[in-house]
Amino acid sequence: MGVSPAAAAYSRRSILGDALRHERSRFDSYCGCLDNPTEYIRIQMDMNTEVLNSLQGETLAYIDESPDQVLLTTVSGREFQVYHRQDCCESVGIEDTEGNWHDLVGKPLLSVDEECEDASDRSSDSATATRLTFKVDGATVINKWIGESNGYYSESITIEEICKKGK
Repeated sequence: MGVSPAAAAYSRRSILGDALRHERSRFDSYCGCLDNPTEYIRIQMDMNTEVLNSLQGETLAYIDESPDQVLLTTVSGREFQVYHRQDCCESVGIEDTEGNWHDLVGKPLLSVDEECEDASDRSSDSATATRLTFKVDGATVINKWIGESNGYYSESITIEEICKKGK
């Protein structure tokens, strides 16, 4: 006898809710207050570093870049997404990519690093430049993001592993 569709849906919502609560709790443990945008960027970078560290040593099988996200798939089947969680009144996107993504495919990632810096010399009130550097033997790709806002909204990017159903 199987589980009813309603029970299965409730179970999925419950698992998702638990996962979201865990992530929020983990995030809150880094900083109880998000009134300081610089602190928020540092926290997000700490969380991104964990994901980037887990990506090192993986071999990329597929890469898809659009103006507002990068999707990375490894030969082991892991999937990663680089994007910005849009809130309201900020603009965050890929400014430039140096190197060719295809040069990374089929080679183990030797290093993956994130650097952020204040780029407020632009026309907006606040701006953050983020550089992701992916290195393999014989090739490097630098993915440059720019985020602009009035200083209240996040200009940071998020790097996370996409969990597949059943895992």
